[in-house]
Amino acid sequence: MVPVWLTVVVALIGVFGTLGAGWLTGRRADRQLREERAVRRLEQERAAKWGLYSEVMRAARAFARSIVAGQPHAQVGEALDRLANVASDIALDSPDLAEDLLGPVLAKGQYLTAAIQRAASRDVVAENLAGYQSVLDELNRQLNLRLAG
Repeated sequence: MVPVWLTVVVALIGVFGTLGAGWLTGRRADRQLREERAVRRLEQERAAKWGLYSEVMRAARAFARSIVAGQPHAQVGEALDRLANVASDIALDSPDLAEDLLGPVLAKGQYLTAAIQRAASRDVVAENLAGYQSVLDELNRQLNLRLAG
């Protein structure tokens, strides 16, 4: 015959084992949920940045196209204003990006607009447009690096 104390100990071990397994399962589920939330949050942040960065690039390229197409000064100015507005949105998200990369793009854009308004020669406009394109290419490269990292 088995002593009563042994039966009680085995029953307690079973109860504590069941409670411990439930506790461990709950901890794993909580950890997995936190990790999934973190991944989802990172994906949402990345999608928001991608949208913002792509809007900046679209505005910058639209400005360049307006110059190449020889559009009137008012339309070129509107394209530059749109670029400046989008750049201000970036400044809220990443002030260092706005200062280091968007600042030169906007400065070149303003210089190009001024050159067109002064009726500068085609060579001057082409040279400034090439400078704008190089700054824009650097901006595109940096934005892609930020999205990848």
